[in-house]
Amino acid sequence: MIEKIQLSSWQDFKNLLNSKKLWLQYARLNKQYYVFIVDTSILYFNLIDISDPRNEEQIDFEDNYKDTANRPLNLSESSTTSIFGGENCWGIVPADDPSGCIEWQFGYDLYFNKMYAIIKDAEWVEGETTGDYVTVSIWMPTEEGDVHVSDYSGKIPCWGNQPSGWMQGTGAGKLLAGLKLRVTYIKGPSTTNSIRRFVVIPEFLI
Repeated sequence: MIEKIQLSSWQDFKNLLNSKKLWLQYARLNKQYYVFIVDTSILYFNLIDISDPRNEEQIDFEDNYKDTANRPLNLSESSTTSIFGGENCWGIVPADDPSGCIEWQFGYDLYFNKMYAIIKDAEWVEGETTGDYVTVSIWMPTEEGDVHVSDYSGKIPCWGNQPSGWMQGTGAGKLLAGLKLRVTYIKGPSTTNSIRRFVVIPEFLI
């Protein structure tokens, strides 16, 4: 299990980044950059606001750090190089929709290993077995539309109304070139009809 520690400022994050000599990773979360580094079982992170015109921290990150971020790193207990899906990680389920998804597609074979998720606005009725949940699945694009191939996990419950994160270990599953890894957020039947926001950062072995 990964422990999360949020640094109080972008400057504090940079100081830690430079002192530990770790690879910088990031995902764009709507109007923020979620920047993080992984040190064995600890994930250090910071949030950088995205504005127009650009603010000072945004300028520093985009001009001096962004292009070299999301380099391969080795998070898993494996000698295989791992990479994080740093783009397309932010998902929104509108109030009137029952579900929403984000997905990744690569032009070469690799293995999906784990994912780190942050769930906001999740709802779960205490004492019941229904509520919001996430699924991880594989899909094959065709001319008639995407065809379901297999599932990496069952229903992963989402609790609480505060941001939460976890590492979901699935075992390394092969993802053939051209197939899609899809993470779907599904609202539970006993929850209110409101917006959901989530981010998922998958780890792939290459």
